[in-house]
Amino acid sequence: MALPEYLHADCVADGTWTFSGTVYLPAGTVNNAAVAANADIAATKLNHMLVPSHTQNCGTDVVSASEPIHVAYGDGTIVAFWVTPDTVPTTVSAACDKQYVVDLQRSTAQGSFASILTSTITIDDSDADKTRYAATLSATTYVTTDIFRVMVTASGSTGNQGQGLVASLVLYEEPAP
Repeated sequence: MALPEYLHADCVADGTWTFSGTVYLPAGTVNNAAVAANADIAATKLNHMLVPSHTQNCGTDVVSASEPIHVAYGDGTIVAFWVTPDTVPTTVSAACDKQYVVDLQRSTAQGSFASILTSTITIDDSDADKTRYAATLSATTYVTTDIFRVMVTASGSTGNQGQGLVASLVLYEEPAP
């Protein structure tokens, strides 16, 4: 193997460089601005931002539900989970005990589902319409084939149940292994 040559000065190259071996660049050398808008990088080389959601229609009472919303195609990071009610439960007379509770659960390696929130999100008459309520996550990473589901539990007998909701999970997922 030939001895490497070192340049200890700034250099400007006006033309094309061809490398016959591997090029090593220090971390942070290539940033977003250095990648051309038309670079046409294959999707298999990019992390993906996904926002799977559970929805219940506006104008209809929120009901108990269990819905799988995502099966991981690659390893990833859980960025956020939040619930946005269209309208919250309301008081009819002096009291309202209508509410619904939203949980985000995960199954790993085809195991049982378990919550990945430090506490569930409860929406009741003390909350505000069309406001995003963020959860605190107890887990922030996942692996290929993990399954996520949203659990909604509606309860109460006094007042009007909330109507419509969106529960959104934000993920950064690597390309498939």
